[in-house]
Amino acid sequence: MIRALRAAFQTTFDLHAVTPSGGEGEGEGQGGPADEVTARWTAVLEVWALPWKPQITLTGRSVYKVGAGGGVREGGVSDGAGRR
Repeated sequence: MIRALRAAFQTTFDLHAVTPSGGEGEGEGQGGPADEVTARWTAVLEVWALPWKPQITLTGRSVYKVGAGGGVREGGVSDGAGRR
């Protein structure tokens, strides 16, 4: 699947911020035990083969939770998609 996406799109990925999200029961950026990290990002997919170069823009955040044993779990949330 990744190979097909790379063949169809030129992809740009921007990482805007990485911040501690706090512990259980805490809101984003509220402090507390730092067992979560939130990354905000934007990905732009451009159809390079078409002359007018249409783009799809995806924004979102990924939340990484660090377990007691050192393992990391990731959950991504897309804020939305736009076309240009």
